[in-house]
Amino acid sequence: MPEMACQIFLNAKNARMDEMKSSIRKFLALTKMTRDEFADLCGVSKSQVDKWLSTVPIPRARQRLIIRIMKEEYAKHARLV
Repeated sequence: MPEMACQIFLNAKNARMDEMKSSIRKFLALTKMTRDEFADLCGVSKSQVDKWLSTVPIPRARQRLIIRIMKEEYAKHARLV
């Protein structure tokens, strides 16, 4: 039974990670921001952003930063449109 609980937790965690990656992709498309520009805002390299969007998990602290950045940039984008 503990194995099943562990699998449920991992499935939920992976689903949240997929949502985060999907949100980043949508954000980049909407704002027409490059991965280089996004990486600069996040304080990482473009290759790190590429890794996040493929297989590497995004650390929780970095997720909070990314969410804050996306909110701020969405607000700027909305004012320009």
